[in-house]
Amino acid sequence: MGNKNSFMSENDVISFVSETNNLIKERTVQNIGDAVVSAHYSNALTDNVEFWRWMKRNYKNSGIFDSADTMKKYILGGEGKEKWMRLQLQGKGYEWDCMRAMRGKIENIPNTYSAGDSPNRPGTDVTRRNLITGQEKEYQMKAYLSKTNPDLKNTPKDVTVVTNKEKVDVVKKNGYDTESFLDKKAIKKNTDKRMQQIKDGKAYTSYNLENVSMTMLQSGAVGAVVGMGVESFGLYKSFKQGKISKDKYLEEVLKAGGESGITAGVSAGIMIPISATITVAGASTLITIPIAYFVNKSVNDFVAPCFGRGKYKAILNEARYYTNLEHIYRDMLDSIVESSNSFYEEFVSHMRIIDMACENEFIKGKEIDKQLKQQLRSIE
Repeated sequence: MGNKNSFMSENDVISFVSETNNLIKERTVQNIGDAVVSAHYSNALTDNVEFWRWMKRNYKNSGIFDSADTMKKYILGGEGKEKWMRLQLQGKGYEWDCMRAMRGKIENIPNTYSAGDSPNRPGTDVTRRNLITGQEKEYQMKAYLSKTNPDLKNTPKDVTVVTNKEKVDVVKKNGYDTESFLDKKAIKKNTDKRMQQIKDGKAYTSYNLENVSMTMLQSGAVGAVVGMGVESFGLYKSFKQGKISKDKYLEEVLKAGGESGITAGVSAGIMIPISATITVAGASTLITIPIAYFVNKSVNDFVAPCFGRGKYKAILNEARYYTNLEHIYRDMLDSIVESSNSFYEEFVSHMRIIDMACENEFIKGKEIDKQLKQQLRSIE
């Protein structure tokens, strides 16, 4: 991770996070679904809020997407208005979901994806930019639920067209580089879900006590965040070498996470402002996962060297990438005070009290990490 004495590479970190997530998912899928660690819960909330904020920016002159109330009021204005809303959610929702899927792939970590803030970009919808080479690639998204074929008259031939699987062959016959994403059933399901959020008054355009506390509560169902320190990484290496079983690995690595002194619920609350900034930056959601894992006193030793270089460093700086929990609470409180949300201020203050109560556990964990680090290096 930046020097020859380090025993963790960037690939090691990503492999640990990705594979451990999948193993936890296998064990807990019946109880808590796909969201198995705090990063998933915080990303789910930020994905929801940032989508509606994006819609608000796209249609800023209309006032329709200013708040959950204005959206609900609009669709209650008549059948034609609800139909218009559904069409916007079908198209723009497809763009957003496609970007989210792209950002969630490990191979796309070097890339950012941006759809801009205009409802109708001529000939293109999403720009992919490689943070290392600076090269850009343009995509246009076409989500069709009817028998009508995609309209390509304004689509340049060098643009990659992403469409639902029922329309892929038609687009390819027109000479375009084509990618398939979702089918009609999945697109309709996602559109229906967002329409229902509007009808329920839960199309949130901001973070508030209700949605943040619910996210933390759901995340708390996991019981503990995976605390990535030398101990956890040593367990992962033993598992990969076949020295311990999958069940034993999960048992021990989750136990190590619990000893880090921070629950999944608290970590999800901390993650929300970081996830939000990274989402807006268009960076990979996988970048947020190590932050969730490493929110402990050893964070600077493990995460910073891995994601602290070049464009990654710039993105994390914009996201207020923290190496000290005290700074997280201070900045969260400052932003909350500015928005005059006194209830959330009190809520986060309580989180800080909980963290202070765990200080001794952090100190103990840091000393254990130090000793294990020395032992691991001695046998490398």
